[in-house]
Amino acid sequence: MKTHNIIWLFFIFFLFSSCTLNNRKEIKMALFPIDKQLVAERIPVKEVLSPGYLMLKGDCLFVTGEKGDTMLYQYRVPQFDCKYKWGEKGQGEDDFQLFPMFAKSQSDDVYIWGYTPTVIKRFLLERDGRLIFKNKYVLATYESFNQMHIVRDSILIYSAIPSEFAIKKVCLHTGKLLDKISIKTEDHHESFFYSNRGYVAANNSFIVYPYVYKKQIDIYNVESLTLYKSIIGDYQPQKIRIGDFENNKIYYLNVVAGKNCFYALCKGEDEKVFLEVFDYEGDSKARYSFDIVPYQFEVDEERGYIYGYNDKLEDYFLRFRL
Repeated sequence: MKTHNIIWLFFIFFLFSSCTLNNRKEIKMALFPIDKQLVAERIPVKEVLSPGYLMLKGDCLFVTGEKGDTMLYQYRVPQFDCKYKWGEKGQGEDDFQLFPMFAKSQSDDVYIWGYTPTVIKRFLLERDGRLIFKNKYVLATYESFNQMHIVRDSILIYSAIPSEFAIKKVCLHTGKLLDKISIKTEDHHESFFYSNRGYVAANNSFIVYPYVYKKQIDIYNVESLTLYKSIIGDYQPQKIRIGDFENNKIYYLNVVAGKNCFYALCKGEDEKVFLEVFDYEGDSKARYSFDIVPYQFEVDEERGYIYGYNDKLEDYFLRFRL
């Protein structure tokens, strides 16, 4: 074979190999270029609320309260001044029939579920922090609406776990199911102990799904619901023992989706908890450890803070400087 033919064949092989590597869906979790510990500032909570859910919108941190008669609180951050508190349980138009939850979004609007089992209300957030009602969305049926996210102000993404092991995509305008990602389960019916159990977070382009029992995070395309990347770390696959809360190895505990990065709370091999930061290509960006773990948290990317809560410190919010 002539020399120039050999060179040409080698060049084609190199191009094919490069394209294959660049487009591969399964990637190994890389070392984090930033690895540091964050120390909490304890911010006294004057209100008796016991936070259930947190949602950051601009410089407003919205919090659901699980104690007392008031169900929603709004704080100005980073200083944590309580700006507004409202919402009661009842049957009135503005009351909550269920415990309220937030549907997170990248827009400036605020979405709250819980007024009825199938209603999400949308509010305009004014500059002074006031919420102005805009409209409501009625879903077709009630099911497990967990980790809800609003995409492009028209699509609801949520985890239907545990009632159905699926990530669902619903049209807000019609309440109808558009598509779903079915998560494989085992033959038993103990959904908490399915090996593919995980959490859901989304921005306008991607859905992330970190696994509870695996050191793995799947990234899906919002538009097509197809798998975009799987980030796989070093771990030993395990046989999940049903009912064994102490000896099953837990990896991911929570996840928050930002505009350019997502933030996954994870247990290491020594049970120490870290916050792992990735971009949506699956590249490792940073890893943070804590003196006090914020099991509930939001990330203020603009101001460089993490705001969180640990239920063992009921009288404090936590603030970390990145």
